[in-house]
Amino acid sequence: MMNENLAKSNWEHWLYIVNLEQHFPELKPLTGDDFEQKFYQRPENDIGINDILAAISGAAKTKIVFTPGHGATTMFHAVLRRLNSQPTRRLHVPIDVAKYLGQDEEIGDVLWESIHRDIFRQLMTSDSFTLLHGTRRTSFQTLFDQAGYSDFIDYFYSTKLKLVRAKPGSEDEKKLLASFKYTPRISSLGDLFHVLLIELGVETVLLFEVPRTAKTQDLLSLMSEIKAFDEQVRVRAQFPKAALTEVYFGTAATLGTLEATYHRDYQTLEVPPYNMAEVFAILTKHYGIRYVTYPTQIQSLITILSASYLDRVWNSSKSLKEMMEDLKLSLLNHLDCPRNKVSFGMFQDPAPGGEKQ
Repeated sequence: MMNENLAKSNWEHWLYIVNLEQHFPELKPLTGDDFEQKFYQRPENDIGINDILAAISGAAKTKIVFTPGHGATTMFHAVLRRLNSQPTRRLHVPIDVAKYLGQDEEIGDVLWESIHRDIFRQLMTSDSFTLLHGTRRTSFQTLFDQAGYSDFIDYFYSTKLKLVRAKPGSEDEKKLLASFKYTPRISSLGDLFHVLLIELGVETVLLFEVPRTAKTQDLLSLMSEIKAFDEQVRVRAQFPKAALTEVYFGTAATLGTLEATYHRDYQTLEVPPYNMAEVFAILTKHYGIRYVTYPTQIQSLITILSASYLDRVWNSSKSLKEMMEDLKLSLLNHLDCPRNKVSFGMFQDPAPGGEKQ
């Protein structure tokens, strides 16, 4: 039986010696500059960002299917970052479905309000207006009510400055949103998507991140709103089909429930689970030791940790989180020893009993 206190003490000592963070081997969500440094991108011949981008561009409705716990959220944000970095005439609206679950308000009200607010912010805070000329510049101005301002330029830069300072959902933001001629209602947003494409040449892309923990009733509520949009807007003879693109990121179970709730034709792209080597590469990306002199160079964990530890706990049916928990337990078992037996590198094979599950 493992001496937990001894193993924990040796664990903290080992982390200090090898210069690893205290939460190793937990894979923290990537934000900001971490994406450039820590995101693991699959090679060109495997399904990755480029394949997802191609799928999004090639269909009006796409499902991106992930193995549970194998990077759906990270890939969602990585794809969004890539889309927003490209000089395309599209508005990319990310929708984290988890934020709408378990709220007192109807999901439809919250959903459309969020889309409405996001589009307004993008139109006002991007440089798109300054790049428009002629009729497109005029069409852009007609999206907003500039009453109280001497001219549109005065309204635009004043509103842009205030909007940058206003928190999403705040009263200050709501006052600014009042100048948007479109409301957060299905019919009005349909008109907006129409105008954006036909008069400004801008396509709107809704990207849904669907959590695997979502209940069937929550997914039913979500798809009832999408169905209502189809029945109220997409049936219009004059509504351009290319005006709106939908992309759903999730697991086979959740996205299967969405499709069963409201059947439509989707292009489906299945992202395979990470294999043993890829999981080790992801761990190295998160915890590789950076050189002080050359911060862009990373020393692989292989110099202090045998990959066999991770190989023994890997299983495609496990989430990355579960694998990291099992990895830590395996290492703790190995550190259940006198302090003078703690090695700098975990080069030995895992302790007996650490068979794959």
